Parts: sequence; structure tokens; C-alpha cells
Amino acid sequence: MEDTARFQRTITTKSNMAQVSITGTIKMIGKTQDISEKFRKRECVITEPGGQYPAHIPVEFTQDRCSLVDGFKEGEEVTITAFVNGREWTGKDGVAKYFLSLSGNRIERTGAT
Repeated sequence: MEDTARFQRTITTKSNMAQVSITGTIKMIGKTQDISEKFRKRECVITEPGGQYPAHIPVEFTQDRCSLVDGFKEGEEVTITAFVNGREWTGKDGVAKYFLSLSGNRIERTGAT
């Protein structure tokens, strides 16, 4: 794949959440995990070849979006659109830590129309 893979940042107008599009190769597709009766998730790792070293980027698909990954295989080149989510967590020691996650919203084969 050419070195054209990159993050494209846009802001959605519906929810004002940051959104990224990631183009790369599927490295791993996990099984759907039932976390609770009301929550399930599925992880997909995309290898994005930009920079000196390839980046392996985990994207979580949740709830009804878990099935979006069905029909895709490891090694395929895709573009995933995901919302960028962040949260703060304060440990027992009072130190705040920050976490970032990508919540998959769409996946399509590269070059698909």
C-alpha cells in the first residue's frame, strides 16, 4: 500500500464528536464479546503504514455495530470511520489518568464505492 494512508480528522455535525477515517490493512478481527446482558463489543486492529514504523490501531465496534465486521478478513485493505472517545479516570491515589478509544462506525473495503 502506498504511503497515502493517514488520519483524516473531521467533526460530525450531529453529535460534535471528533471522527477519524483510518485506511490500512486488517491485522486482527476479534470475536464478539458479551460484556454484560446489555453491552457487547468486537475489536478490529488495523495496520496503518505511515511513518517510520507501522501503527497497529485497535478499533472497537459495539452493540449492533459488531456485525459490521462480518464478511471482512485479515489482510484486506479497508477504511474504517470511527468516533474518538476520551475519558478521565481517577485512581485511589488521586491521580487522574486519561484514556482514548476509537469506536467504529463504518468499515468498507478500500476502493469500494
